[in-house]
Amino acid sequence: MASKKKLPRSRRCRDNEKLGIYTALASDQADCTSRNSAQLRYSLGNDSYVGRALALHSEDLDSVSATRELPPHKHVEQAIHQAPEFTVFDIILGFSSIGFFFFDVVTDMLLARDYFYQLRLVPFGLTTAFIVVPSFVTAALNLRWYFLDFQSQKILISKHGKEQVHTTRGLLWLVRIVMTCFMMGPVIRQIEYLYNGIKSRDKNLSEAVRKRHYTFMRCEDVDASCIRMFECFLEAAPQLLLQIYILMEYREEEVTWLISGIRVVSMLSSWSSLAISMVSYHKALRFSHEDRGNMSIPGSILYFLWRAVEIGPRVIALGMFASQFKWGVFIVVGVHWIAMSSWLICQKTQFYQNRCEEKCFNFVCGYVLVFCFLNVRDGRTRYRMILYYFIFYIENWLMLGFWFYFTDAKSQWFYLPTLFVVSVSIILHLIFQSLYYGCFHPLGRGAIPCCPDCEEYTCFESLCYDLEPEEKYTMQTEHVTTSV
Repeated sequence: MASKKKLPRSRRCRDNEKLGIYTALASDQADCTSRNSAQLRYSLGNDSYVGRALALHSEDLDSVSATRELPPHKHVEQAIHQAPEFTVFDIILGFSSIGFFFFDVVTDMLLARDYFYQLRLVPFGLTTAFIVVPSFVTAALNLRWYFLDFQSQKILISKHGKEQVHTTRGLLWLVRIVMTCFMMGPVIRQIEYLYNGIKSRDKNLSEAVRKRHYTFMRCEDVDASCIRMFECFLEAAPQLLLQIYILMEYREEEVTWLISGIRVVSMLSSWSSLAISMVSYHKALRFSHEDRGNMSIPGSILYFLWRAVEIGPRVIALGMFASQFKWGVFIVVGVHWIAMSSWLICQKTQFYQNRCEEKCFNFVCGYVLVFCFLNVRDGRTRYRMILYYFIFYIENWLMLGFWFYFTDAKSQWFYLPTLFVVSVSIILHLIFQSLYYGCFHPLGRGAIPCCPDCEEYTCFESLCYDLEPEEKYTMQTEHVTTSV
């Protein structure tokens, strides 16, 4: 008898369950065979990605698989064919992500080594901690996702039989686990993403095989981008903040040109990695939806500049505040973190079936919101952006104002330029963001109106969660009664 156990809720691919079953079961189509477990990700019972909870609830996989109503092959092929193409720019972006990962870690390790040789034990300890601790956190998260994939595979086997379900080879599982244990989880996911993407472009392969690799690539892209984004914000963001603090705290001490150069390179690398990770993540979310256009090269560049002028000044404000008030910066970050995490919980995100894991994931995303805006729900985002950036820039100005007034570095060369850079970044942020949405958004020029039509509950749904039909009716009725 088929098992009644449900599959774990998907953290990734949005494609419906029917497409997932089509790509998962061997008996439905011979050309769908594969060694990869990525096909299972289409059948995990939710239309959500990691880092993005959708308001729509998909039907249960059990009801779909029980009826065995598989979609026509033509429909599936058209759905995959109409999705955005995997281009050379995607390959360059993937390899750049791998390169920045190693470059960022190496420069941080060189900094830690030089701090140790100069007997600066506090900077050495903090720099080392911000290398090791984030690596363990991302490794644990990566292993957890692999475990969910393995668990899903076992459940599908119990439902349909081992001969009808394509399983991942043991060697691939071993490579994944070993690479993750050696703190290179983002690398192995990027490699799988690039491998399947390049295979999907290979003209020597049949159309069916190319489409299969394309399907797997879209799944792995979201995982790879999300893991890399979390790794950047757990490692690169605090590392950048720490180096600004160290630069301010030890600016009077004599240092070698070598360590100064390494620090500058490390800071620029961390800053670039953060912006690139946001571009990759946003691009992956759009790329994995067959009904949404891919980001263009100019659009990606503008999105990178938008994120760069958003994250950079934020870290500068935090670093300057920390240099003057020391542990006070943890109060600012802690309050913002808790507030943003609570806001995400109010949005009723749906990443996991387990409520504890759901709350933990909300707190991880809330930490990212300390440094920049991260959208975790479908629907209109302008109200969430307005609220977030209002709080964001008020905090920046308050932190910078306190530092500007109380610092003893008023005679230093960076005193006025710091204020200038943070001020100009607000203008640049608005310009790049407006240009992206107005001219280079994948929907096309002018596709996003400046003043859209709104219902009475639109603002609430954007800031909190989607209302049920009866709740909307109640709000409308109350509004009419009040008006009368």
